[in-house]
Amino acid sequence: MLNTKKYFLSLFLLLLALTLPAVLIIRDNYVNWLLSIPCFFLVLGIAFYFSMNKLTKSTGKNSFINYYLVTLFSKFLVSIIFVVLYLLLVEEQKMIFIVSFLIYYVVFSVFETSMFLQLNKKSVSEK
Repeated sequence: MLNTKKYFLSLFLLLLALTLPAVLIIRDNYVNWLLSIPCFFLVLGIAFYFSMNKLTKSTGKNSFINYYLVTLFSKFLVSIIFVVLYLLLVEEQKMIFIVSFLIYYVVFSVFETSMFLQLNKKSVSEK
């Protein structure tokens, strides 16, 4: 099971570390929807936490890895839908939004993978 305080503190600090510089750097070309990106990844991070906690109760190593891969694919699909909706509905600063989104996506993928590996290591050592 993931340590709740540690996970949410790490998630919050990661969001803060990504959002503050982004707002300061592109302050002149600020995108109104830029803050929707950290909110999107906050919701995904919370969903990831609860799905991984559910996963710790599963049996077998293969189900653990399969469930994680389904989680990754779902995140990828939801992310594509989010970006496509932005591109279709909002007519401003598309390139800044896409680059910002990709940076968040890569950083959060690394964060979630590291959390998964820690959880997988604990799960294997307990069995």
